[in-house]
Amino acid sequence: MRLVEFSRHDLRTGQISCSFDKHYPDVVEDLEDAQQAMRITRSHAAELHIDPQRIGALGFSAGAHLAVILGNHPDFKKEGAPETPESKIDARPNFVLVIYPGYLSNAPDLSKVAPSIGASASTPPTFILQTEDDMAQWKTLFCITRR
Repeated sequence: MRLVEFSRHDLRTGQISCSFDKHYPDVVEDLEDAQQAMRITRSHAAELHIDPQRIGALGFSAGAHLAVILGNHPDFKKEGAPETPESKIDARPNFVLVIYPGYLSNAPDLSKVAPSIGASASTPPTFILQTEDDMAQWKTLFCITRR
């Protein structure tokens, strides 16, 4: 994870990279990396001079999908994974910024949110940016926001 400071606006950002042909739930390593990044950031909040209750996730395209999954599955644990002190730190972002998200629906019915998204009452506040000409994703986003 790389940390960048924007001191003029009192913002600090961390970055993880994801590149995948498959995604959650078929591949969980990217989600585990995102959980770890959130936990490391929270555990070092004091030395980073940030409020641990004001940490969010931002993603574009496949990274937006990862941010959505992190917001909805922060407690995911691979079967058989050991319990560690770090795994007890909250990995749920306090907010999610989703820009041009991918993989929110499954073919052939792109008008329904994929069950793996898992939106619920505990989903963090989420800002979604999507273009109107991406009709498949637009229909899916309309379904998400109407809940």
